[in-house]
Amino acid sequence: MEVYIAEGAFLGILLATVETYNRECMGLLIGIPRQNGDVAVQHALPYQVATRTNFEVTPSATASQRMENVLKDFTHVELVGDFHSHPAGRKYKATIYPSPLDRSFLEPGKLKMIVEIHRRERAVRWKYNRDGTISGSLDDFFLKLAAWHLDGERGQARLATLRCPFALDFRG
Repeated sequence: MEVYIAEGAFLGILLATVETYNRECMGLLIGIPRQNGDVAVQHALPYQVATRTNFEVTPSATASQRMENVLKDFTHVELVGDFHSHPAGRKYKATIYPSPLDRSFLEPGKLKMIVEIHRRERAVRWKYNRDGTISGSLDDFFLKLAAWHLDGERGQARLATLRCPFALDFRG
Protein backbone atom coordinates (compact mmCIF):
# COMPACT_ATOMS: atom_id res chain seq x y z
CA MET A 1 0.00 0.00 0.00
CA GLU A 2 1.21 3.50 -0.84
CA VAL A 3 0.06 6.60 1.01
CA TYR A 4 0.37 9.93 -0.79
CA ILE A 5 0.51 12.92 1.54
CA ALA A 6 -0.47 16.35 0.21
CA GLU A 7 1.52 19.43 1.19
CA GLY A 8 -1.14 20.82 3.54
CA ALA A 9 -1.60 17.48 5.31
CA PHE A 10 2.16 17.09 5.75
CA LEU A 11 2.50 20.58 7.21
CA GLY A 12 -0.47 20.01 9.52
CA ILE A 13 1.00 16.79 10.90
CA LEU A 14 4.46 18.29 11.45
CA LEU A 15 3.23 21.51 13.04
CA ALA A 16 0.84 19.68 15.40
CA THR A 17 3.69 17.35 16.42
CA VAL A 18 6.17 20.18 17.05
CA GLU A 19 3.58 22.39 18.78
CA THR A 20 2.74 19.80 21.43
CA TYR A 21 6.27 18.43 21.94
CA ASN A 22 7.09 16.86 24.50
CA ARG A 23 3.51 15.65 24.77
CA GLU A 24 1.64 13.55 22.25
CA CYS A 25 -0.62 15.07 19.62
CA MET A 26 -3.43 13.40 17.69
CA GLY A 27 -5.60 14.24 14.73
CA LEU A 28 -7.70 12.96 11.85
CA LEU A 29 -6.47 12.11 8.35
CA ILE A 30 -8.90 13.13 5.62
CA GLY A 31 -8.52 12.00 2.04
CA ILE A 32 -9.49 9.60 -0.70
CA PRO A 33 -9.00 5.82 -0.72
CA ARG A 34 -8.06 4.61 -4.21
CA GLN A 35 -9.50 1.51 -5.86
CA ASN A 36 -6.07 -0.16 -5.90
CA GLY A 37 -5.82 0.12 -2.09
CA ASP A 38 -3.58 3.19 -2.00
CA VAL A 39 -4.67 6.30 -0.09
CA ALA A 40 -4.32 10.02 -0.83
CA VAL A 41 -4.20 12.02 2.42
CA GLN A 42 -5.30 15.57 1.63
CA HIS A 43 -5.85 17.08 5.08
CA ALA A 44 -4.65 16.51 8.65
CA LEU A 45 -6.89 17.97 11.35
CA PRO A 46 -5.33 17.98 14.83
CA TYR A 47 -7.57 17.54 17.84
CA GLN A 48 -7.64 20.72 19.90
CA VAL A 49 -9.68 19.30 22.77
CA ALA A 50 -7.55 16.46 24.17
CA THR A 51 -5.77 15.32 27.29
CA ARG A 52 -2.05 14.96 26.56
CA THR A 53 0.88 13.31 28.33
CA ASN A 54 4.34 12.21 27.20
CA PHE A 55 3.05 8.76 26.33
CA GLU A 56 -0.68 9.13 25.65
CA VAL A 57 -3.25 11.43 24.09
CA THR A 58 -6.99 11.12 24.59
CA PRO A 59 -9.25 13.30 22.47
CA SER A 60 -12.56 14.42 23.91
CA ALA A 61 -15.09 11.74 22.96
CA THR A 62 -17.77 14.38 22.38
CA ALA A 63 -15.56 16.57 20.20
CA SER A 64 -14.28 13.55 18.28
CA GLN A 65 -17.81 12.34 17.54
CA ARG A 66 -18.84 15.83 16.40
CA MET A 67 -15.91 15.98 13.97
CA GLU A 68 -16.63 12.53 12.56
CA ASN A 69 -20.35 13.34 12.16
CA VAL A 70 -19.58 16.57 10.28
CA LEU A 71 -17.10 14.80 8.00
CA LYS A 72 -19.87 12.46 6.81
CA ASP A 73 -21.46 15.45 5.04
CA PHE A 74 -18.43 15.90 2.76
CA THR A 75 -18.91 13.81 -0.36
CA HIS A 76 -15.50 14.29 -2.01
CA VAL A 77 -13.32 13.17 0.94
CA GLU A 78 -13.61 10.81 3.88
CA LEU A 79 -11.93 9.87 7.13
CA VAL A 80 -9.01 7.63 6.11
CA GLY A 81 -7.36 7.30 9.53
CA ASP A 82 -5.65 9.24 12.26
CA PHE A 83 -2.19 10.40 13.28
CA HIS A 84 -0.44 10.85 16.58
CA SER A 85 3.06 11.51 17.82
CA HIS A 86 5.47 9.51 19.93
CA PRO A 87 7.73 12.13 21.56
CA ALA A 88 10.95 11.32 23.37
CA GLY A 89 10.69 11.80 27.11
CA ARG A 90 12.74 11.14 30.21
CA LYS A 91 11.47 7.58 30.48
CA TYR A 92 10.28 6.97 26.92
CA LYS A 93 12.13 6.62 23.64
CA ALA A 94 10.51 8.07 20.53
CA THR A 95 9.50 5.39 18.03
CA ILE A 96 7.40 4.85 14.92
CA TYR A 97 6.20 1.48 16.17
CA PRO A 98 2.65 1.18 17.50
CA SER A 99 2.21 0.40 21.16
CA PRO A 100 -0.11 -2.45 22.16
CA LEU A 101 -2.81 0.19 22.76
CA ASP A 102 -2.18 1.69 19.28
CA ARG A 103 -2.50 -1.78 17.73
CA SER A 104 -5.81 -2.34 19.49
CA PHE A 105 -7.22 0.73 17.69
CA LEU A 106 -6.13 -0.36 14.19
CA GLU A 107 -9.21 -0.75 11.97
CA PRO A 108 -9.54 -2.44 8.58
CA GLY A 109 -9.34 0.15 5.81
CA LYS A 110 -7.98 2.91 8.09
CA LEU A 111 -4.47 4.30 8.52
CA LYS A 112 -2.71 4.93 11.79
CA MET A 113 0.13 7.37 11.20
CA ILE A 114 2.76 7.66 13.92
CA VAL A 115 5.29 10.48 14.11
CA GLU A 116 8.48 9.91 16.07
CA ILE A 117 9.90 13.19 17.39
CA HIS A 118 12.97 13.98 19.45
CA ARG A 119 15.63 16.66 19.73
CA ARG A 120 17.98 16.43 16.77
CA GLU A 121 21.69 15.79 17.06
CA ARG A 122 22.41 17.30 13.63
CA ALA A 123 20.57 18.59 10.59
CA VAL A 124 19.22 15.83 8.35
CA ARG A 125 17.71 16.38 4.90
CA TRP A 126 14.24 14.95 4.39
CA LYS A 127 14.23 11.62 2.60
CA TYR A 128 12.34 8.45 1.85
CA ASN A 129 13.64 5.52 3.90
CA ARG A 130 13.88 1.90 2.77
CA ASP A 131 11.17 0.83 5.21
CA GLY A 132 8.60 3.18 3.58
CA THR A 133 8.89 5.95 6.16
CA ILE A 134 9.84 9.61 5.64
CA SER A 135 12.29 11.38 7.95
CA GLY A 136 14.26 14.57 8.38
CA SER A 137 14.88 17.48 10.68
CA LEU A 138 13.11 20.77 11.26
CA ASP A 139 14.56 23.42 13.54
CA ASP A 140 15.74 21.57 16.69
CA PHE A 141 13.79 18.38 15.99
CA PHE A 142 14.19 15.10 14.14
CA LEU A 143 10.91 13.62 12.88
CA LYS A 144 10.07 10.30 11.28
CA LEU A 145 6.63 9.50 9.85
CA ALA A 146 5.20 6.02 9.41
CA ALA A 147 1.74 4.86 8.32
CA TRP A 148 0.40 1.55 9.60
CA HIS A 149 -2.54 -0.45 8.25
CA LEU A 150 -4.00 -3.90 8.78
CA ASP A 151 -2.94 -6.54 6.29
CA GLY A 152 -6.17 -7.82 4.75
CA GLU A 153 -5.15 -11.49 4.75
CA ARG A 154 -3.75 -11.92 8.25
CA GLY A 155 -4.97 -8.87 10.10
CA GLN A 156 -1.36 -7.98 10.96
CA ALA A 157 -0.11 -4.39 11.33
CA ARG A 158 1.97 -3.47 8.27
CA LEU A 159 3.92 -0.39 7.24
CA ALA A 160 2.64 1.43 4.18
CA THR A 161 5.04 3.25 1.85
CA LEU A 162 4.76 7.01 2.28
CA ARG A 163 5.10 9.40 -0.64
CA CYS A 164 5.28 13.18 -0.23
CA PRO A 165 7.37 15.05 -2.83
CA PHE A 166 6.86 18.27 -0.85
CA ALA A 167 8.80 16.75 2.08
CA LEU A 168 11.93 16.35 -0.03
CA ASP A 169 12.09 20.13 -0.56
CA PHE A 170 12.77 20.85 3.13
CA ARG A 171 16.35 21.85 3.88
CA GLY A 172 16.63 19.98 7.18
